[in-house]
Amino acid sequence: MKSAEQKEMRLRKFFRAHPGCLVALSGGIDSSYLALVARQELGPRMLAVTGVSASVPASMKTLTREFVKDLDIPHRFLPTGELKLPAYRRNAGDRCYWCKRDLMARLRRLALKLGFRYIVEGTQGGDLGDHRPGMHAVRELKALSPLLDLGFAKSEIRSNARRLGIAHYDPPESACLASRVLEGTEISARKLSQIDQGEAYLKSLGFRQVRLRHHGDLARIEVGREEVPRLGEKRLRVRIASRMRRLGFRFVSADLEGYKRGGGNLRIKQDNK
Repeated sequence: MKSAEQKEMRLRKFFRAHPGCLVALSGGIDSSYLALVARQELGPRMLAVTGVSASVPASMKTLTREFVKDLDIPHRFLPTGELKLPAYRRNAGDRCYWCKRDLMARLRRLALKLGFRYIVEGTQGGDLGDHRPGMHAVRELKALSPLLDLGFAKSEIRSNARRLGIAHYDPPESACLASRVLEGTEISARKLSQIDQGEAYLKSLGFRQVRLRHHGDLARIEVGREEVPRLGEKRLRVRIASRMRRLGFRFVSADLEGYKRGGGNLRIKQDNK
């Protein structure tokens, strides 16, 4: 038996030992896989919960809605309040901590109300290589991270997800919209809406891996490195610039290095040289 399947057996054992789980479902493949296995092992003794706010792309809400419907996973959307927190809006290096703490606290209250005992979330080992202050909140509020504890790699999650019939088993990397705003620059609902609409437009043009980095009046576009040459096509370039200006940006640039994970952290990285 392959290692990925062996780890899944241990994951199933974990859920059988923890009946009564709220699973934090972002719509990404890690939490989607986690939610499906929980559903298969626990039936109605689990509930997938998705936090929703201006920080969540509209496309992720649609994907999540379709996923839980197709695979008959008990689910609800839960409004979150991170934009009401000054510490979150400040967008310092601990932004993710305040966001995750707000979500986990709301999940904890919901669990108590509905009679669920455990909060489970989908961090896996590959997530720890980036700047992840949100994990402090996960530990503080005693949420469980079985994919991390069982040593799952991203490739193993994708392989198992494909075998189990999850349609979006190999999606491009995703993150909350606030990660597109340069650290140290205030987060606002307007900025998040600009980013969401701009990225949705770029995806409608056929770009798969997309980030629209918000630099005030400037929109810096990142696409997958193999997709960068398309940004040089004149007609496409004109269309993109026109749409970005309608969204409120005065200037539009394309990052010639292409998409890079953690590109919104550039100010901190430069300041710490």
